[in-house]
Amino acid sequence: MSRGLRVLFDSRCRIAVKMGSRISCVNDIFNFKFGLDYAGPDFVTYAQSFGAHGYRIQTDAHFQQTLDTCLTRSGVHLIELPVDYSLNHEILNVLLKEKTCQL
Repeated sequence: MSRGLRVLFDSRCRIAVKMGSRISCVNDIFNFKFGLDYAGPDFVTYAQSFGAHGYRIQTDAHFQQTLDTCLTRSGVHLIELPVDYSLNHEILNVLLKEKTCQL
């Protein structure tokens, strides 16, 4: 059996497909919003449809456990790892600066 491991870093950016209605009379009178949410593909289910093992990570500990499982079992594995960009400023501009100043 073939072996393989892929880690997909998923930012879910495609969820934000929105078109805001700027028709002021409709917005003012009916509080009407126009647009859509696009959930995007389910990569885990997609991988499973081709016979691969698919995993959706929920926590750091779950990632470590899943990674260990994938590395010890045969087959093709896909790990969907969510990425949260809301912490970028704190990590890159604050914490990293504090850590480098200590060196």
